[in-house]
Amino acid sequence: MKKILILLIITVSLSSLANPVDLIGELGFHVTNSTPPPFVLNDLDGNAHNLEKWRGKWIILNFWATWCGPCRYEMPELQKLQGELANKDFQIIGISIDQGSKPAIKKFIKQNNINFPILWDQSGSVSREYVASSVPSLYLISPDFKLVGILRGAKSWSDQISTMARLLQYKKIPKDAIKKISASTASSPVPEKLIPPILEIKISDKNPVRGESAILNISIEWKGTPQKYIVKVPRLELPPEIEKGNVSVSSKATSKRATLVYHYPLSFMKEGNFHLGPVTLSYNSRAMGAEQFSRHPGIDLMVVKKSVPITILIIVGVVALLIIGIILKIALKKGKITSDKNGRELYSQFSLRYEDLRKSRIQGRNREYQKNLLIMLKELLLLEKKDVLSLDSVLEKISYGSETLSPQEINHYEKEIEDIIHPQSEEY
Repeated sequence: MKKILILLIITVSLSSLANPVDLIGELGFHVTNSTPPPFVLNDLDGNAHNLEKWRGKWIILNFWATWCGPCRYEMPELQKLQGELANKDFQIIGISIDQGSKPAIKKFIKQNNINFPILWDQSGSVSREYVASSVPSLYLISPDFKLVGILRGAKSWSDQISTMARLLQYKKIPKDAIKKISASTASSPVPEKLIPPILEIKISDKNPVRGESAILNISIEWKGTPQKYIVKVPRLELPPEIEKGNVSVSSKATSKRATLVYHYPLSFMKEGNFHLGPVTLSYNSRAMGAEQFSRHPGIDLMVVKKSVPITILIIVGVVALLIIGIILKIALKKGKITSDKNGRELYSQFSLRYEDLRKSRIQGRNREYQKNLLIMLKELLLLEKKDVLSLDSVLEKISYGSETLSPQEINHYEKEIEDIIHPQSEEY
């Protein structure tokens, strides 16, 4: 009787464990059944690491980049997941696809206290092998070295720790589960191989004249089947001295490729050297639905002055010499006072807004506080003429998604605001 009771307990315990395939799906991965491509990559200190080194553990390969807003959001979440499961046979491996210098990657890792291995795919060979055409892309490998899941796009991992812990109980994928995978998914490691679109930028006038217009053409070319893509309008970053008109689009297609051309009318308010870009294209597969990105760094151009007849220039020069003394006196007496006053008032207003904003956090209105905190930081960065592309991505997730900022992220953004407001106020 005692033996029968023990067998019943064991049977009930085993039946309560979810099928590993179901757990992989619960974690958000697209279930696959293939062999992970082997690779050897260096870490940020130049030490080589072979993927085989982690055989026998559950592995998450995370392809990411410092310029990717969703990646910057997800990395601290992955660090928390790794920390919670540190004593398990589980390893997250970050693979940076940044093409820049190591210091930028190291700075991000240090600021976010990331302690799981970070490898550098500088040539892009490993990301091409895994068809990681967008970031972030995550690949789940089982202890018996099977590529069992793929996830495109960032997600919050804080509420997935218990599900992952249940999956870690399996040291290999059972045969009946493998049959289930084979019956429900293709054997390819990537269910939908989208060839990344090629972005090209051309402008109708490389040296436009101040006060006049030119057309910037952004071409998107597919070498794959265009019907498999869902594409959004390319996002073009422009300096404030250049205004954008209504965007139009044209297309052309052959049996082997298709091209979309977005036409951006631009007006140039000031002469000088300017950078148009970067350009970010968001697209996804109709089959999988996960958002992917292609990026073009943009182009440089010089806006020139309108040519003026020489006689007018001479007359203007003579008049300028007669009144230059008066202009200098006015600038010395009034210009600096006005500038100082305006600057002091502007940053004082931001300081007051910031104090009012912090009250909403004390009152427990956390989501409202996070959204308004990001909006204020964006206004200050625009005032300082700094890049806000990554911040826009975070703001969009907070405003329209279910994500929230971690305490570390809140402290980081508060410090950025204080570093801008307080030094400026003291300077004036």
